[in-house]
Amino acid sequence: MFLILLIEFICFCSLCPECLFYTLGNLEKSGRQFGKLGSKVSIAYWHARYNLGMTISHSLWILLVKYAEEFCTIDDYNWDWSLVYLAQQRFHF
Repeated sequence: MFLILLIEFICFCSLCPECLFYTLGNLEKSGRQFGKLGSKVSIAYWHARYNLGMTISHSLWILLVKYAEEFCTIDDYNWDWSLVYLAQQRFHF
């Protein structure tokens, strides 16, 4: 089963090779509609509410290592807001 999920994830990543990370969920309440929404994929700008099941690209990892001290001192409790800050202030794409 893991291998099947991994293959599906790799195929999904090929839909957006320039994306720096992927999330597998968000904090929006969709009720019990997994059967209806479970096969949907969205490509959108990231917001801190999309922080569930996050995977990051190697490119983003390199940037996080570069700004590690700043990342850890911005908002140590809310890592997602630290990431938002770095994306807005330090990452230039």
